[in-house]
Amino acid sequence: MEVPCDASYQTTFSVSVCSECRFNLPHFKLITKDMAKKTFLLPDSSLEVLPCLRKANPKHEGFAQLRLYLTQACQAAAIQLHGSLDNIADEKRRRERARYDKAVQRTKSVVEVFGKRRKGKLGAPGGKPARRMPPPEDEDHKHIFKEPLQQDDGSWVKECACGLSVTFHKM
Repeated sequence: MEVPCDASYQTTFSVSVCSECRFNLPHFKLITKDMAKKTFLLPDSSLEVLPCLRKANPKHEGFAQLRLYLTQACQAAAIQLHGSLDNIADEKRRRERARYDKAVQRTKSVVEVFGKRRKGKLGAPGGKPARRMPPPEDEDHKHIFKEPLQQDDGSWVKECACGLSVTFHKM
């Protein structure tokens, strides 16, 4: 009894495989270009030389065609590029660690800037650094403002003895 080979695999990948093996064996499965890049860390230049099966994009007919690669061919190209599958796993861990370290550094810099602003080391753009208000000693404190002073920009400022200052514009 002779089992017919899958014609699309024979013409595209030059591999003789029956339909049953094609669906059951993992190295005969088809993977997308994106999955090949993520799984085997293959650059576009390596994928360009590999044979691929092109199909219409299922998301939208106007989108670019899907490029489906044979897992076995991608694995062979990755081993040729990286040396072994263990080296690929090590490279994935290294890249993940670098991505994590970069995110931590980015978060630290954002938190540092935010902390400086809260401490009053950085003021508003073009303004004075923010002052920390002394805590009121008396809970029944009533603000007693000095005479308002006119600023260069036309606004007026009045200050209380407790350190509170109010900026306003006269109409």
